[in-house]
Parts: sequence; structure tokens; C-alpha cells
Amino acid sequence: MKWFWSLGISVLTLSSLCLSAQEEVEASKSTESESSSLRDISAYDTRYGFLGAGIATMRDGKWVGGDNFLNLGKSIRVVVEYIQPSDSSFPLDSEDLRKQMEARLVQGGISPFSKEADALLPFLHAQVLIFPIEKAFIIQSNLRLMEKATLSRVELPQQIVWQVPTWEKRRFLLVSEKEAEESLKKAIMGHLELFLKRYEHHEGIRKFMERGEAK
Repeated sequence: MKWFWSLGISVLTLSSLCLSAQEEVEASKSTESESSSLRDISAYDTRYGFLGAGIATMRDGKWVGGDNFLNLGKSIRVVVEYIQPSDSSFPLDSEDLRKQMEARLVQGGISPFSKEADALLPFLHAQVLIFPIEKAFIIQSNLRLMEKATLSRVELPQQIVWQVPTWEKRRFLLVSEKEAEESLKKAIMGHLELFLKRYEHHEGIRKFMERGEAK
């Protein structure tokens, strides 16, 4: 039934390219209606096309892209990284944010606690860049999925792998000190909700394809 998988993957790829772009627009509209200080950092450039991590192809003369979580699995770790000046007084603790993200993944049917000590990949990398200004913070919130990949241009030893981003979401915030903690939580958890929505979508396709193969 290889033809079924090939057909399924082709349909999955096309739907991913369309749905991902649509969700970006919807998320941007929703975000702007919630807060004037929160802005989407688009992965699309009008001159070059899709610039983000994921799958990409040329369509109707445009470079378009999206995501593909097929067979991603149910074990995905979480890593939270804060980058800020040493004298920054940003209130949110990275461990607290990591635990919130892990709890949400568990609710979504994903285990963030790998049983293999050396198996960090795949993992969700939440990276937060913080710059304090007078009575406010400039923040960039990033969430990306890191996975093992193979590049044809070089053959690596067995114990060495390419670690690459295959999906990412970003937001830029300018918030007051009072709003900083809640705004960052909302941004990161918003990224995570988009990830889980796409993960659930692809899991449904995987199960459908498995049922078709079994017939």
C-alpha cells in the first residue's frame, strides 16, 4: 500500500502549505485585537516568499511554505532560554514557564519527559529575548521545534546529527513592567497552542493513513 502513503503525504503537504498560511493570518488578526503592543513577526517576505522553518515549494511563481508533523511521535522535550542583560529585573522564572508548557503538552497527549537520557531531540525551544527600557520591556518570544535531520552535502559520523528547526513561531512585544509577565506567558502559550493544533491535525492524518494501509 505504498501508493496510499505517497498519496496521503502529497495531500498532507499541500494542505499543510495552505492551512499554515491561513492560521498565520488568523493568529495575527487575533493577536492584534487583544493587544496593540503585540505584533506578529512574519515568516513571509513579499519579495522572496516563505522564509520560515518547515517545508517549502514553488507554486504559481511564489515560494510558499508550511509545516509537516507526520510521524513526529509523542515524546517532545521542552527547553526554555532567557536572554537578557545581567541587570534586568524581568519577573518571570524560566522554570515556571517550562513547567506550564510541559503540563499543556501532557494535556495534548505528548510526553515532555523522554526515557532516553541522551535523546534530547526532538524538543521545543522557547527562546525569550528581553531588553528593559524605562518602566517597560521590549521582548521577542520565539518557539521552535528542533529535530534531527539529514543533509546530503556531508556524511557525518554515526554519533553526530544535524539539529535543525523544522517549525517556528515568533512574536514581538513592547509591554509595561506591570504587563510583562502575563504578556510573555500569553505569547509563548499562544505559540504552543498553534503547535498543538497542527500536531493534532497531522496525528489525525497519520491515523487515517494507517487505517487505509491496514485494509
